[in-house]
Amino acid sequence: MIIRRSALVILMCLEIMLSAANLALVAFSRFRLEAGLPDYDGQMLVFFVITVAAAEVAVGLAIVVALFRSRRTIDVTTLTSMSH
Repeated sequence: MIIRRSALVILMCLEIMLSAANLALVAFSRFRLEAGLPDYDGQMLVFFVITVAAAEVAVGLAIVVALFRSRRTIDVTTLTSMSH
C-alpha cells in the first residue's frame, strides 16, 4: 500500500473536511424552518468558516514553504522536530 505523507496533502484534506462541514451547515439550515422560511444562521456561519479556511491556507502554505526551504522536503515523517 502506498502512503503519501506530504504536508500539502494534509492541508488539502483539511480543506476538504472544512468544505464538507460547510455543505452540512448549508443543507441543514434549509431544513430548520422559522415562520415558514428557512433559517439562514447556518449559511451565515459558512462565510466565517470560509474566512478562517482562507487564513489557514495562507499560514499553512507559508509554513510548508519555510520548511521546504530549510529542509528540502515536505514529507511529515522526516519532519519530526522543528528545532533544527
